[in-house]
This record gives sequence, C-alpha cells and structure tokens, in this order.
Amino acid sequence: MTAPDAPDLAHLPAFLTRLMAGDSDSHDVARVLLDDRWEVASFWGPVQMDVWQLILRRAKLCVRFGIERGYSDGVGVGSVGVDDATAEGFPAWNDLRPFGVVVFAWARATGRNLSFTDREDLAHGHGAYTAVCLAWLSEGNDETVDRVYEEWRTFHLARGILRSNSRGRPDAQHIEALHADALIAMTAAARSR
Repeated sequence: MTAPDAPDLAHLPAFLTRLMAGDSDSHDVARVLLDDRWEVASFWGPVQMDVWQLILRRAKLCVRFGIERGYSDGVGVGSVGVDDATAEGFPAWNDLRPFGVVVFAWARATGRNLSFTDREDLAHGHGAYTAVCLAWLSEGNDETVDRVYEEWRTFHLARGILRSNSRGRPDAQHIEALHADALIAMTAAARSR
C-alpha cells in the first residue's frame, strides 16, 4: 500500500518507453536520475491528448520531463525556493531552465571541451554528463546558468525575428552567424563571475 500523496508509478515504464521513442536524449537523462535514486516527486499520465509529466527531485533541485500529444517537452531543471515554488512545491514552468543550457554552462564554466552543434537542443548527445552537471548546479551555480540562459533566449528571439523578416526562409549563413555569435556570448556568460 502506498501513501495517499505518493505518485502512482504504474504507468512510469510506459512513459519511459514513449520518451525513448520520441526523445532518446531526455530518456537517457531520466534513466540516469532514476537509476541514481532521485525521488519521484510527481508523476501523472497519460491524460487527454497523450499528456504526461514526471518531476524528479533531490534536495532543492527538480528535473521535469513531459510529453504532450506524443512530443517531448525536453528536460527542464530548476531549484525550489520559497518565492518561486508552485502550490505543489515545485518550480513554476517558466522558472525552469532547459537541461542543455545547464550542460553548456557547466562545460564552459569548468573548461570541458564539448561540442554544441545542435542549435535546438544543446544537450543532444550529452546525457552522460547528467549527474556531474546537476551536482555542479546544486553547488550554487544558478547565477551562471541564468546568465547563459539569457544569452540562449536572446539567440532564439533573434532567430525568430530573422525567420519572420524572411517570411520563414532565412538565409542559412545568417542563421549560422547568429548561432556562432550566441555560442560566443553564452561562453562569455558562463565564464564571467
């Protein structure tokens, strides 16, 4: 018998299977954390429109995985603070940072030479660094991640404007130049104190 507030984990294997099929990188992160015995703080699904959510927690750090209409939301990472927690005690959705931003911040701040060629998902192929990145974050490196996240957002906003101004057909060279500039700005943000 489980406690009334305990998440019902009966569908967790199905969720992980769905996640693996659509987003193997997110699945790998979830698997590392589950194998490392992170607490399942919240889990539900499937509900209407194939919606799922899994939140894993260790101390003040939460990692969120989700699926909607069969598509992964990616991995969101956040720290639970007094001011930013929802009624459930987790960071609000908009307070989460993409896991790829955490990986990038960790790699650049600690001098690791990782390649970040996927503009959409900086964590692509970097699931092996899950434990060390999250340990680094929990040591008080939130501000570094926040600085990198702001530069990452600036890139995505600029790319959206470029796409809009080119009626959805931006020149590949312009996108590459934006990406190169973003990597430089994000690296500087990770290394500044």
